[in-house]
Amino acid sequence: MTRFLLTVSFVILTLLSWVLLLRDEQAITALGDFSLHLGTTLTSFRQTLLHYGLNSLVSLLFAMCVIIAFGAYFQALRQKISLNQALLFSAIFPAIVFFSYPALSTDIFDYILSDRLAVIFGANVWTTPPSALIPPADPYFQLTSWGSQVNPYGPLNQFFYLLAGLASMNNFWLSLAAHKLLPLTFLLASLVVVSKTLQKYYPQSQSQGIILLFWNPLFILETAGSGHNDILWIFFALAAIYFWLGKKFFISGLLLALAVQVKFIPVILFIFLLASLTSKERQGALQFAGAFITVNILAFLYLGSAVFPFLTRLVLGASIYWQSLPQLVHPLYGQEKIFFTTSFLLLLTSALILVLKQRITPLLGYVVVMFFYLLLLTSVYWNWYILWILFLIPFLGKTRLTRPILIFSATSLLAYPLYWLSLRFGFGSLSWQVIIYLFIALPPLASFFHEKIIRRPQD
Repeated sequence: MTRFLLTVSFVILTLLSWVLLLRDEQAITALGDFSLHLGTTLTSFRQTLLHYGLNSLVSLLFAMCVIIAFGAYFQALRQKISLNQALLFSAIFPAIVFFSYPALSTDIFDYILSDRLAVIFGANVWTTPPSALIPPADPYFQLTSWGSQVNPYGPLNQFFYLLAGLASMNNFWLSLAAHKLLPLTFLLASLVVVSKTLQKYYPQSQSQGIILLFWNPLFILETAGSGHNDILWIFFALAAIYFWLGKKFFISGLLLALAVQVKFIPVILFIFLLASLTSKERQGALQFAGAFITVNILAFLYLGSAVFPFLTRLVLGASIYWQSLPQLVHPLYGQEKIFFTTSFLLLLTSALILVLKQRITPLLGYVVVMFFYLLLLTSVYWNWYILWILFLIPFLGKTRLTRPILIFSATSLLAYPLYWLSLRFGFGSLSWQVIIYLFIALPPLASFFHEKIIRRPQD
């Protein structure tokens, strides 16, 4: 029954994603530039559905499907499901969602625009923003949100997305399919890595570990659906953990460096894994750090003069306020960055000390820090950032954080219809900022303080 409910939920959510497109007048106009007939048809459907509650009804249906999906997901975690069934549906669910329209985020269109900048115009994506060469009236530009910014991702990310850009060139629908197929491929590759890791190092929880991650509705919708590139670095980080557990530290460091060259966030994971090694594997620590540092130095040398704009773009990202506690504090206390940065450093230091003393595993240390960082300390929280810790949940066992993380993923996904509601009733007001933030953060925090502390044995 749980598999049936999840399958039906993902089918309905996939269909709803195309209805959600009808709410985006700018996107419909842009798509009309690719095909006049398509634009006319979408506009006609939009006008018709506006008379039948297009905005409120679709938001309600989306929320109901997400609630049903998470209800079935939590129920599946209580059931005994065979490994073959766990693997089968871990492939079926994202295959369904692959056919959805990326209505929850414009990021995939920013990837497409960046690739066009490189493929069509031959420009350096780390020094040249799309707006420098592509006019704002261009339909590809109209679908994006960050057209005036340079690419904030590493060379490895650009390598893979360049392949998608070369495969699709000027065909919009082929380009959209290629840029969704890439994260789907890495999702399935991650499934293989997690399965192998659980089989070798956590055999007692192989089936449930797979279900924990690959049946999670947010994980599926934000990777196979929205096509976020986080799944690329997650794959390399998972592969790094596999070799780290096998004490092949040079290969692990190499793979984790590749993860950083997709997106910068795995640096935090590197710090925890290195701290663990320094306390018990000095030679391994040298191999791990040597491979990691060498690859990243070579990557920055490859960027050359583009390093400064690239790093500037990373700093700019930290100055954005969205769905966060610092966003709420900022109007009251203008120096909030000092407080929240100091709090993060204290949290990081405390967790590292526990890892060095072998009180907790490095994976758990990373998850603890990132859990509280995303809930309380980051200045910007996009709904898919929970992926940064969710990908490690198959390896945590029964800890105090397991349920709060899963609840965090549920509130993050359910925050979308709440945000859509705010667009109709006072979006941007402090009241809505408080409501959305508390909706996302309070349930996982309440769950954390309610849970009993259960620590898994040291690895």
